[in-house]
Amino acid sequence: MIVDAASVAIALAIGYAVNFSRAPFETFLARQWKLVIYSIGLYLFLGAVFGVYRQSYSSLARVQFTAFAKSYVLGTLVIFATLFLYKNTYYAQGALLTYIIIFPVVYLFVRFIWWLLRKSLHRRAIGHERTAVLLLDPEGEKQVTSLKAYPLSGYDVVGIQNIGASRGNDLDDFLASIKRIGARCIFLAGSSLERLGSLDLLDALASDGFTVRMLTPEIHSILSRTRLYDHAGIAYAVPPSPLLKALHQMLKRVFDLMLASLLLALASPVIIVLSVAIRLESSGGVFFRQVRALSRDSSRILLYKFRSMASNAEEIRETLVDENGEGDVLFKLRDDPRRTWVGKFIRKFSLDEIPQLFNVMTGEMTLVGPRPLPINDFNKLAPNEVTSELYSRRSLAKPGITGLWQISGRSGLSFRDMVILDLYYAENQTLLFDIEILAKTVPVVLFGKGAY
Repeated sequence: MIVDAASVAIALAIGYAVNFSRAPFETFLARQWKLVIYSIGLYLFLGAVFGVYRQSYSSLARVQFTAFAKSYVLGTLVIFATLFLYKNTYYAQGALLTYIIIFPVVYLFVRFIWWLLRKSLHRRAIGHERTAVLLLDPEGEKQVTSLKAYPLSGYDVVGIQNIGASRGNDLDDFLASIKRIGARCIFLAGSSLERLGSLDLLDALASDGFTVRMLTPEIHSILSRTRLYDHAGIAYAVPPSPLLKALHQMLKRVFDLMLASLLLALASPVIIVLSVAIRLESSGGVFFRQVRALSRDSSRILLYKFRSMASNAEEIRETLVDENGEGDVLFKLRDDPRRTWVGKFIRKFSLDEIPQLFNVMTGEMTLVGPRPLPINDFNKLAPNEVTSELYSRRSLAKPGITGLWQISGRSGLSFRDMVILDLYYAENQTLLFDIEILAKTVPVVLFGKGAY
């Protein structure tokens, strides 16, 4: 982000210098500091929205360039509009045209120098995190090969142990030896979550001071739908940490309050119209209230939605269980007979979720986080499934209105897929990641993708 901010400032200065060659540089700073700060903030925000900073380690140049191109085109249009509206006479049209032409060149050049520097450092293992790998089956060896093949991943694999072929003492000795050489990160590598999902092993490693990551092709196949390419395209999930950093918690809460307040103010006319439409079409209250949670043992919240079904929908739910199209933990019917005409419309465009902004204001929910589910859905989870162990860790994050599940397919994904996405988000959540998810939620809502 610092490199990109420098690129914006350099390009603006060049554009000004080319067209005002006789003006001293101090004049540019005195007259254009507001434009520089505004442009830097705009491009960094758009870069976060389009995922530029989630792909900084990626070897997929096409993906990274596409993200930059989107932020560049949109950012340029916004700057044009801003200068036009505010009649900026100090940064002339010629200077702006020069900036538009020179900025991609400056950006790519500075990024290339930064990439060469990082590549050089990583090839020398400078800044690498010392890492050990526990193999749970032969498939795990392929995953480790991919991890070691990319120096830009930032990991230095200093030890590998095959759990299936080792005794308890062997594993203890291995963990002690890698600790002595400073390795604090452990990759569990295997063919599927069934082999990786032992909570006893995860808890034992975590209590021993290791950061645990789970590496399996199953995770990559699901995360690829979200267009997230971390560490040279190698996707992994991490059992979430017990607590977020205090600073991130504070920033996330402030961000939630500000955006939720703004959205409620903008949506107030929609709230009035929908309330009237729901009451006119069918008997019953305007709002639907339901107790939900992130897992069977986590705290309950009273979630609010606009009522999209007949007033006796909960009473006839049990008669429709056999028709559940998911065949899964999640109860979803593509053609649910309980829905009203207004309900079909508001469900398609997720307008029924608007009242949950009040849950955000009270602090029970957040804008971005794992989706809370009806308590009845948990009763369909088989005790011997790996997800029955891992899904409970979703509760270490606060429940949200939208998340990776919503932007990756929504109702088209299974409960298992949702758990993997939620575990990934819980460990990798940042304010920039939240902004990216919120931005990608907009087209999903507008086009009704995956909603029924």
